Amino acid sequence: MKIRKFPWLVVTGVLLVAADQLSKFFVRRFISVNSIIPVVRGLLYFTFTQNTGAAFGSLQETNSILIWATLIAVGLILYLWGQFPKGRLSRVCLMLILAGSVGNLIDRIFIGYVTDFADFRIWPVFNLADSMVTIGIIGLMAILIREGLVSQKKKHDGKPGSKPREKPDIKGKRDKQTANR
Repeated sequence: MKIRKFPWLVVTGVLLVAADQLSKFFVRRFISVNSIIPVVRGLLYFTFTQNTGAAFGSLQETNSILIWATLIAVGLILYLWGQFPKGRLSRVCLMLILAGSVGNLIDRIFIGYVTDFADFRIWPVFNLADSMVTIGIIGLMAILIREGLVSQKKKHDGKPGSKPREKPDIKGKRDKQTANR
């Protein structure tokens, strides 16, 4: 793992975890559980919920399983860091996934539930860490899809419906079968 090459990434990740934890602290401190506070009436409300499950309120009361699953996922990302696509954008996506995972992990370990509060009424209540994980995963998927398409295009000459490029043999000549096509 060569995460040491990206100190700005580590600092950004720590700052995002801090922002997530600070937002959740204020919600727990100033909003009662299940209270609804309109922020932008008809659009955004702060609704303090204590989520003991996974995304969208699924798998309720599975906090200890989710702690272990998150620890394993974070460990795998760090272990496989060098296997992910290179480039600043993919590293930012991975950092978002890690920061969001760690933000919610802190809640699970220290208070026994994840503090959710952002409520758009058309979507389950969520928090800043959830947003980081979601944005990171969508971004990483887009990068992986794009890289897959680019690598497929490199195998062809770039024209739709074209056949893969012929590879020369060791002497730099095409073999007789491909030359006769």
